[in-house]
Amino acid sequence: MKFTQAIASGFKNFRNYSGRASRSEYWYWVLFCLIYFILDKLVFDTAFGPMRPFRRFYMAYFVPDIALFLVVFLCSITLTIRRLHDVNRSGWWVLIYAIPYLGLAVLFLWFSDKGTDGINRFGPSPLPVSDIHKISKLRRIHVLLFIVLLLIGVPLGLIFFSKPVTQEHTIPQTDKSSVQITP
Repeated sequence: MKFTQAIASGFKNFRNYSGRASRSEYWYWVLFCLIYFILDKLVFDTAFGPMRPFRRFYMAYFVPDIALFLVVFLCSITLTIRRLHDVNRSGWWVLIYAIPYLGLAVLFLWFSDKGTDGINRFGPSPLPVSDIHKISKLRRIHVLLFIVLLLIGVPLGLIFFSKPVTQEHTIPQTDKSSVQITP
């Protein structure tokens, strides 16, 4: 599946919790979400960073942005459930995201794994028959990439998304014994 096909499939299967999603469909969707969120953050901060007091301009962008975010978020949940079905796991495993770091690591390993060949309890394979027998040897690379991204991304994310620390301006206190008043 190509990038544009994966995005179209993600939006088209907005309410489809049954069936299966291939690895390429899932990872292209993740790439799309990453690009969307980075561009959204850059546009939002660039356009509205200093203009936040002008509420009408701020809200004119903010309301549609939240609506689009909710659509992308709901599509991501359904695609995640269908990807879990492809590796023969129940969709309820999506709740493992609630466990910080460990849940993400487990799901990353499952999502980088090859789906079940042929038919499993959630339906037929999303791949054409010719692609089913290809063996993926990229799992170790995926795990290494995940560890590197985690080690680099978490500190950079904390730096990039944290608010700058502001210091209060105080007038320094002077020692009264050193002040000399001359008449």
